[in-house]
Amino acid sequence: MGTKRDLLKSLAALNTSPDGSKEQGGTVAYGPGITIEFPMVDDKDEVFQALISITDEDIAWSVLSRMCQRNGWALMDPDSGRTFTG
Repeated sequence: MGTKRDLLKSLAALNTSPDGSKEQGGTVAYGPGITIEFPMVDDKDEVFQALISITDEDIAWSVLSRMCQRNGWALMDPDSGRTFTG
């Protein structure tokens, strides 16, 4: 996907970013209708996956669609195996 620094920079354009607190463990980015949890890595380390949780379905899908389109990503629901590409 990219380095954690690059990913957070890309997500900032979608109004999605960490809240600035010092967190134990991975970084959590908060956005409109979603939270994105990144693994415990340094800013310069590659991130290969992240966990997205939907907190408001009415808002989340438009943000997730733009995120996938801008970055060429696909999302996968681990429960059903279905993918979403925006």
